[in-house]
Amino acid sequence: MRGRSEKAVLCLTACVTLFQCTPQGAPVTAVVFPRVLEQRSDGGELLVAIRDNQTLRLRKASVLRRELDVTTFEGDKEVVHYMNGARIERDLYHDPEAHAVLVLTRGERLRLFGIIGPTERIQPSPATELHTGRGVKHEILRIVARDLNVKDTSGTIAQGTGAGLSMALTDKQTRAKNNPEGRSGTSPYPINATCETRIAVDSTFFNAFKAEKEELVQYIAVLVAFVNLKLQTFQDNILRLQVVVTGIIIYSVSAVNASRCSPEDVKLTSGIFNCS
Repeated sequence: MRGRSEKAVLCLTACVTLFQCTPQGAPVTAVVFPRVLEQRSDGGELLVAIRDNQTLRLRKASVLRRELDVTTFEGDKEVVHYMNGARIERDLYHDPEAHAVLVLTRGERLRLFGIIGPTERIQPSPATELHTGRGVKHEILRIVARDLNVKDTSGTIAQGTGAGLSMALTDKQTRAKNNPEGRSGTSPYPINATCETRIAVDSTFFNAFKAEKEELVQYIAVLVAFVNLKLQTFQDNILRLQVVVTGIIIYSVSAVNASRCSPEDVKLTSGIFNCS
């Protein structure tokens, strides 16, 4: 229907794409002591200094469904844990200009975890001792870029490329002149699309978070929020696309066969789905 937001419910195979950008064991390139320079109460915006030559203007981000389901397996039982997505992502911030996404907590001291640009990420140092007057020591690590020689088979075209889409990629005023719908004010653009996705991980990956579901969810939230920033390379007067995580499935080897039950064999009892 014209003039209305469209919700696209898609199934994404996201694991390889998302988790490739944060390799384990990357070398530390810098040690820093981030600090909050300014906070604007009206919009919740934070001005955070990462180091002398890098300051981020952070505002709240959202990528999780309010009622998020996280599925685990206990023997032949599929257990669904309902988590408050809004609460988990309350510390999720982004800076679209810098392509940065962070989980920022301000308890006793400022702590940051996430991506601070296209090529770097930040995390508290494993030795998180406090330094008087400087706060918590953080490490900056380099993100290893994916192989640029790999052919892109996604079929998408980023902003500013592709002569075949001259109508879609020209400025809004020019399109309005060439498009009768645009002149009459009934143009269907921009199309607002929400891609709802469930992300699957295995138990080995989950154990890297010491089997803490909330830590896993926060990690995935950072990555998906970063994906949403990358999706802004589309012309926003044509398509505004955002990925929202509706659920996470944590598989184990023994659960693969048990998880193949049909919907009619699934029973809901106090938040637990039993595959009988």
